[in-house]
Amino acid sequence: MFPAIAIANALKQKQPGIEFLFVGAKGKMEMDRVPQAGYSIVGIDIAGLNRSSLIKNIGLPVKIIKSFFQVRKIFKDFQPDAVIGVGGYSTFPVLKQAQAKGIPTFIHESNSFAGKSNKMLSKGATRIFTGTDGMEQFFPAEKITVTGNPVRKQIVESAITKEKALEFFGLEGNKTTLLVVGGA
Repeated sequence: MFPAIAIANALKQKQPGIEFLFVGAKGKMEMDRVPQAGYSIVGIDIAGLNRSSLIKNIGLPVKIIKSFFQVRKIFKDFQPDAVIGVGGYSTFPVLKQAQAKGIPTFIHESNSFAGKSNKMLSKGATRIFTGTDGMEQFFPAEKITVTGNPVRKQIVESAITKEKALEFFGLEGNKTTLLVVGGA
């Protein structure tokens, strides 16, 4: 979600009149964060495969089918000229619909190991942007452009120094620190 917001911000800076509509999974963090960043978002009923419990996947086929109908309506109302996906299960029905309609689709894979949705959509994508080299093992090499990972302007222009950060977190500058983050 944050790379998608950074992409939208960069495109808006280059073309101020451009319109965006984000599509995300209902009940997930993007439903709050995207509006906070100043963009509209529509939620769809979609979930990912639960690999730890097959019983939790019983309703998954219904959600996937429903999401495709929801995406069809979104496309009818918004009529996108291009679609950008940044991965995750909500990306799949949106980019698949765009590809079926002949709308240019672009994928950005921030991770060094491609997600399932991005891998499945890659053959039909117009272009694939990656954060790192060596992604030919996941995507068609001729479609890949290594761009690095998009970062929001407020992070790039942050005035926080390493010293301030060390002080804030109570860390010592001469020790190695490991930061571990993960998605939900």
